[in-house]
Amino acid sequence: MARVAVMVFIVRILSAAPLVSSIKIPRHLILTGKPDSLAKMGADVRANVDNNLLLSAPSYFSKVVGSLLSDDGGEPVKPRWFGDKACREYIATHYDEELLGFFDHAGMGAYRGDICRAAVLYKEGGFYTDVDVELAVPLTELVDADTTFMSAYSVNGDIFNGLLAVEPKSEVLGETLQEIRRWFRGESEQVGLMGTMTMLRGIENVVRMRCPLNLLEFMKTETQWPCGKEQIRLYKESPLDCDSRNGGPPRNECPPEREGASEMLRLGLFYPNMHMDRTLIGWPRYHSCKDPQGGCGSGGHVMLQKRRFLRRRSTSP
Repeated sequence: MARVAVMVFIVRILSAAPLVSSIKIPRHLILTGKPDSLAKMGADVRANVDNNLLLSAPSYFSKVVGSLLSDDGGEPVKPRWFGDKACREYIATHYDEELLGFFDHAGMGAYRGDICRAAVLYKEGGFYTDVDVELAVPLTELVDADTTFMSAYSVNGDIFNGLLAVEPKSEVLGETLQEIRRWFRGESEQVGLMGTMTMLRGIENVVRMRCPLNLLEFMKTETQWPCGKEQIRLYKESPLDCDSRNGGPPRNECPPEREGASEMLRLGLFYPNMHMDRTLIGWPRYHSCKDPQGGCGSGGHVMLQKRRFLRRRSTSP
């Protein structure tokens, strides 16, 4: 009887669970930071990364029934840590002296991370999250079988490059690397944050070259859209709705620990058309972060208040 009950339960799970399609994004998660290993980061940062990875691991039942739950076997997303030394070695091996020099002389730790993630992801593809990003859904659910580039619009109108997924040799990442070079050469306007602005400009370049009729500003209500060989998916960073609805339970996007928290902990990442589908995918800072303005102790971050005084740019080509 017990075996029959288990089989019935598995059948119910199979009938209710959607099939997971094969994806173009390699199943590894690139993580960057100053130390040589994730183990040298703070315990709360490590716990947040572990929770994000656990979300993307196969469930017990997917291990039992294997490919019945997904046509690609439900492989887990594996982490790959790049400290400053590993980043420098990677750039020295795969790129030229100019990009290495920009990495060596970047004035902010965050800018070294911006260069490193772009360099690694362009060559190898994969997922990327800042170590202080807290996910509400598995990484693999943030893309579909056609997605070639995924990120999010930031509250400032540029690109939140703390959450990425790209296929190898993504044209968006290629253009982002070119924009990083232009930034450090002084060939482009140095307004805003280097990483987020150069990625915005990289997307703008691809739109201008490959799909000029898709005005980027007008595509903000689309979850995913084609542009040449790219399938671009952009979520949206936005303030949380912490209205408890006349004394009722708080919305899922704003659990109790975030209701009275600082401004940066009351931001979320959502599907883009929030008037029709306010679906949460995560938060830019994990809920127990004690220093959100300083990147939760991960280093290299800039205060949000300072970012908001930066001059905004139009996101149309």
